[in-house]
Amino acid sequence: MQFLPLLLSCSEHVEAVELFQEKVRQIEQQYGCEKLTVECENYIQYASVKEERYSLIIGNPPYINLKTMNRADIEQAKKLCEEAGLSSSAMQNMWFAFVLRACKNRQKPTGAGIWRFRFYRNRHLSQTAWYFVSTIQ
Repeated sequence: MQFLPLLLSCSEHVEAVELFQEKVRQIEQQYGCEKLTVECENYIQYASVKEERYSLIIGNPPYINLKTMNRADIEQAKKLCEEAGLSSSAMQNMWFAFVLRACKNRQKPTGAGIWRFRFYRNRHLSQTAWYFVSTIQ
């Protein structure tokens, strides 16, 4: 969260979501102010009930494979794939679900922008690339 002072200096409000309560306490102690809200929650579950859209989403998505994910997270992640028009089998890890949810919660851009994605080879590459490109346009 070393970037937090910069975000707070140029934003009206910053909303942070952290999975671990101890880290929430640390963030609040170090950076607490009226502009900052810190929630202790699983990002995918938190964002799935939020109607708000964000102009910037910064994350450190976890790479947790299907074998170690709990049933609720797997079902939520597969639902995200289906909502995006992707096969639910495209979801192979928590990172993928995190990125899909972030795309859904991002505001539509009002100006020009350049987006750069690095796609790794996998059997769902064309579906995934199409989803990201259609989401950011």
